[in-house]
Amino acid sequence: MKLIYFLFSLFLFTFACDDQNQSNQTGGSQGATTAGSQGATTAGSQGATTAGSQGGTNAGSQGGTNAGSQGGTNAGSQGGTTAGTIPMDVRNLTIAPTIAVLSYTDPNLPPPTQNFILTIEKTDGSSEILPSDRATWTVDPPSFGEISQPGLFNSFGQYGTARVRASFGNLNAAAEVYVQKPEDILLNGLTDEVTTQFDQATHLENCQQIQFVYPEPMTVIPLNLSGLSLQWNAVGSGPYMVEAKFENNQIRWFTTENQVTPAGLAWESIKRASLGRSIDLKVSVLQNGQSCTSPSIPLIIDRSELIGAVYYWSTADSGIMRLAVGETQPEAFLTQATAPTIYCPACHALSRDGSRVAFTKTTFPPMGFLATSMVRNPADLLYDATNNEGYFPSFSPDPRKLVAGSSGKLVIKNTDTGMLELELPMPANKVGGEPDWSWQGDKIVAVLGDKGLVNFLPNTGINQGALYQWTFANDQWQGPTLIYDLQNGVQNNRPAYSPDGSMIAFNTQGENPNTASGSNQGQTTSNPTTDLWIAYPDGSGAVPLNRANQGSGLGNNWPKWSPTDRRGRMWLAFSSLRNYGNVLINTESRPQIWVTAIDPNAPARQDPSSPAFWLPYQSINSGNHIPYWAAYEKR
Repeated sequence: MKLIYFLFSLFLFTFACDDQNQSNQTGGSQGATTAGSQGATTAGSQGATTAGSQGGTNAGSQGGTNAGSQGGTNAGSQGGTTAGTIPMDVRNLTIAPTIAVLSYTDPNLPPPTQNFILTIEKTDGSSEILPSDRATWTVDPPSFGEISQPGLFNSFGQYGTARVRASFGNLNAAAEVYVQKPEDILLNGLTDEVTTQFDQATHLENCQQIQFVYPEPMTVIPLNLSGLSLQWNAVGSGPYMVEAKFENNQIRWFTTENQVTPAGLAWESIKRASLGRSIDLKVSVLQNGQSCTSPSIPLIIDRSELIGAVYYWSTADSGIMRLAVGETQPEAFLTQATAPTIYCPACHALSRDGSRVAFTKTTFPPMGFLATSMVRNPADLLYDATNNEGYFPSFSPDPRKLVAGSSGKLVIKNTDTGMLELELPMPANKVGGEPDWSWQGDKIVAVLGDKGLVNFLPNTGINQGALYQWTFANDQWQGPTLIYDLQNGVQNNRPAYSPDGSMIAFNTQGENPNTASGSNQGQTTSNPTTDLWIAYPDGSGAVPLNRANQGSGLGNNWPKWSPTDRRGRMWLAFSSLRNYGNVLINTESRPQIWVTAIDPNAPARQDPSSPAFWLPYQSINSGNHIPYWAAYEKR
């Protein structure tokens, strides 16, 4: 275990130094797969792909080809080649991955391989791929493996650690290679005896007696997600064995509890090895000399990462909490504890750059005044909010402007002063609210409903609403145009543009069966009739997010998008009343934040979502909703 902790610490130290763009995929003979610290299993931005020891090609950015070990060029035992002259504008050489963890399970199969990519950094700040045959390659110790062709490491089947070095003139780069057996992790005081008992037991596959209850099959998680808990139904007192496997990479956890939270270098390795594909998860229980194993479920790792922080409203804290990516507990951002003079800061919004926050400074629930402040000091308001009306705000890409609802009108205000700048044009006999300003800045979507008793309090939400859109053209806001109409009495609200502007997430809702009928009763967070949908800005229709919704009656609402790094899927957060595995059952009064992966390349007008995951480290003792994401770096 000390070795594992050492390797994990080394992994974290070097992870930040890796070149984010130089992903690669290695296919060894017999499918041996490796994982590097920067996603070393998927085709990188330069399209580099390496075949295994049976002879493949290494197609670098210069279009060069190096023959594999079955008969090619530059295939010396140490891969040595002449480095050549270094251009004057080159200042540094980097290698990716900087750490490669290779699992070697079967001595009867060829040992694993790993491809390395070199990048030169120039004095002007730019970088480019260096063809592998222009560098000199060595392995230390030589008995551990060889460079069979430039950039391709071949293990000799030994377990342990080696260093791969590349030299280009007087520039050098190095990577660590670990070849290990499948990982066994013993928890709750269990000893090696339990691994022997499982290995020698009679194995019963696809047992219905034991099943995962979280996550769902085909759940997609971001590469940098930590705190994912694997949970299953309890069977007696165990013990249990959980297996995570991708090709030749395997981890086993042994525990007496009915959940486990993967962590450490081995887990990070298998996640990176499986990028874009799935890890197979199984759980087994040992009883009377028999090992009963559940059906396997696939878990998909996406290269896209969560970014920044989520700011959500907490019922227990009567205010806004902030949970930053990489943190293991939320912090009070704007609550009674941090700002006792601001009563119930509600219906908040964050600027896209994370610099400002807007919220309703509640006077008499649910009424109040629109306030704004800087995120670095949220209790210090930018202006006197008294009598400044505005509800459900949304920032422009320019954080000095926002749009909000105001007594049925849609108004654009200056966030430095609170002053009105303009009103959006409105159709006759309509009231509007719940606007969202696109990330690109050229569109605004909002909910419009009829004037009259059905919407006598439009500031608290629009009843019987449809989605309308305004477009900025010729120096003015034009529209609105209908995007998605009321359907069979089921209304629409909470629209939110995706970061790329291609989709509008929103939720539909019926009347809340848990409350008396009346105005706006459908809009409460305890309404189980809400469901997530996606509409399209061109008005071509909408589709339900069936995979994200999980089922009906789960109160899925308040969709908000995370910023995107544009590497893969986008992330859509929302609140839901569903169960969280074994940890939180019957959450009718305690909605939690969940996140679904949205595939921007999904076929048109088909569900682009995936089964959702619970956002780790939020409080399960509070009702959490309005998960507003924004850029954030902890000081």
